[in-house]
Amino acid sequence: MSLETTINAQTKEWLPEESLARIIKNMEFPAEYAVQVYNFFADVTLADIDKFAATYGIGDILLKKYYLAYIKNIYPNPALEEMLAYAD
Repeated sequence: MSLETTINAQTKEWLPEESLARIIKNMEFPAEYAVQVYNFFADVTLADIDKFAATYGIGDILLKKYYLAYIKNIYPNPALEEMLAYAD
């Protein structure tokens, strides 16, 4: 299953990977894509999150910052937190 299929599974609006990368890089949280953003951090495998971040030049520090700012209080992902624990 592709990353785009996973993040868009519950929605009518389609969010391409490139747009998700821009959202994360710009530390944005557009309400119209909230479900897709939550799905990315909650439903995508750690390996695919890591591959996505590498593909789009998103460093672990930025990924962790975004997760802590927008995701953790709603959809905590302990495995992701462990993966990013070293990033400061």
